[in-house]
Amino acid sequence: ELGGGTNLFTALASGSVAFTQLGTQHGIKAVGRGLDFRGIYGFSHGPNEFGVISPEAAAAAGVTNDSTLAEKFEALRGLKIGTGRPGSTTTTLAIGAMEQRGIDTESDVELVPLGSGGALLPAFQAREIDAFFWIPPETQIAGAEAGAVMIDFRELSELADINWAGYMTTDSYIIEHPD
Repeated sequence: ELGGGTNLFTALASGSVAFTQLGTQHGIKAVGRGLDFRGIYGFSHGPNEFGVISPEAAAAAGVTNDSTLAEKFEALRGLKIGTGRPGSTTTTLAIGAMEQRGIDTESDVELVPLGSGGALLPAFQAREIDAFFWIPPETQIAGAEAGAVMIDFRELSELADINWAGYMTTDSYIIEHPD
């Protein structure tokens, strides 16, 4: 398992893999750096990322799954929040969403970059972190816990209708494999 966007980006750039699924941000960065990446199919309009707040932290903040998106984000203040790798699509999205809602990710929360769902879910279950941002299935497993509160990034109006992810390859691979 390569574990996420940054590693997938590296694998594609090095030629270790011929195709990969990447968040749109990685494809844009690659082209901007002059790499020969080519998006060949966009399949996700809007993000598939989620946040999960532990039952204890949610109860302390007085939020439930019926709370507004603004209330759920406000409940993150003061929490220890697990994220993916720095620079990954999921981490970038989480930081941007919090900052857009007035949460200073340097002082209002403690970000803990654990790297992948395989590390985030156990840390959440052991209550080493109060909340985390990632993708299914880890977020849905954590969110199924009684009292846990989900933050669904598909509700972020600023990201509606954005082609969020797609399959990528390189120009050189397309030239070498025209079929």
